[in-house]
Amino acid sequence: MIYNWQKLEWPNFTYSLEKVEDLLFDFMCRTGQLEGYLEGLDRDEQFGHYTNNGG
Repeated sequence: MIYNWQKLEWPNFTYSLEKVEDLLFDFMCRTGQLEGYLEGLDRDEQFGHYTNNGG
């Protein structure tokens, strides 16, 4: 296994949000963090978040 600091890109990593968005959403759902996140949004923002992520 190669550690982060052993990679040539260290410390200038890049990523695609589209590739990790579903994984992050799933993680937040499983750990209960999504509910806390959504509590900070108004109803329109909550509805848009769920409809944009298949929830």
